[in-house]
Amino acid sequence: MALSAYETFANEPLVFPIGGKKYTLQPVSIANGRILANLISGRDKKLSTQPGEVLWKLVLGDLWDQFEADGVPAEAATRAGVTALAEYQYGRDAAEAAWEAGADPKALQAYMETKHPANRAQRRSTGTAAAKKTR
Repeated sequence: MALSAYETFANEPLVFPIGGKKYTLQPVSIANGRILANLISGRDKKLSTQPGEVLWKLVLGDLWDQFEADGVPAEAATRAGVTALAEYQYGRDAAEAAWEAGADPKALQAYMETKHPANRAQRRSTGTAAAKKTR
């Protein structure tokens, strides 16, 4: 059996609507992906000594330069960076949550809970053994 073309199942690129313009995010390059993997895993700690925009350039690529050239507000560019990082690490749902809620972890959690409400019954144990009583 032949494999399907990657493009048939890959997500469409993220598009950031900022200031009346649409900015299309290209996938993270192999070189930047390698650097990100080392940073995320903790094998590379040099990012802590770099300006914050270094991380955003890794996940946004040339889009960061477009943001600067177009005078995009820092808050919008940072939100795009957080969104791109969420897309890279956790997928589209996390990216959409990051874009809508920003970088605040509580806001992200609240957004995810409203978009994907947790079902208490699904969170319960599926084990059939009776629970032991505490004394």
